Amino acid sequence: MVAAFFVGVGGFVGAIARYVLDRRITQLTGGTLPWGTFAINISGSFVIGVLFALIVERTAVNSSLRDLMRLTGTGLLVRVRLGESDRRQGKPLYKAIVEMLRTQGVAGATVIRGIEGFGAKQHLHSTRILSLSEDLPILIEAVDSEDKIRSVLPTLDEMVGDGLITLEKVEVFAYRADPGPT
Repeated sequence: MVAAFFVGVGGFVGAIARYVLDRRITQLTGGTLPWGTFAINISGSFVIGVLFALIVERTAVNSSLRDLMRLTGTGLLVRVRLGESDRRQGKPLYKAIVEMLRTQGVAGATVIRGIEGFGAKQHLHSTRILSLSEDLPILIEAVDSEDKIRSVLPTLDEMVGDGLITLEKVEVFAYRADPGPT
């Protein structure tokens, strides 16, 4: 309720300031172009950006996100091996997988592009000059708690056509992020 009040007050003050500033700039420039509206939109966007950054930086948003992403002890590592040319809905499959892992709240994922490899079909994919491949090996690794990784496995299985998905238990020694200024 308090937030709605401040949004309303901000809108009221902003509307009056916009009107006054627009009139003043129009008088100064002769009114041929909407310089007042332009100046107000630019300055307003800047102020909103600064306020948003300050709110996020100074509230519990950062600390609560950091708390959600704590990972210690035994976890599970999922590795997904696929080809660079594999696609899903028009975009690279590895990007779609990383987006899915991120939206599902997995602690972290990394995509590694290989220089050479082969899979179930025994076809060699390589960066060597004489056999330049447009389908280099891609390895995606993600680590989180066993429950979290197992919860995304059905989606991973559905997404990966040709490829390999492996699991292995891992001991997480450190998982840190710079908390930034507080």
